[in-house]
Amino acid sequence: MTIGYMDFAGIYLIVAVLLLLILIPKKV
Repeated sequence: MTIGYMDFAGIYLIVAVLLLLILIPKKV
């Protein structure tokens, strides 16, 4: 249960970072 939660949190964090890296340059 904890492992699955950690995996989900890790994937969510990676997706959030990727979205920021993609959206920030487009805003400029």
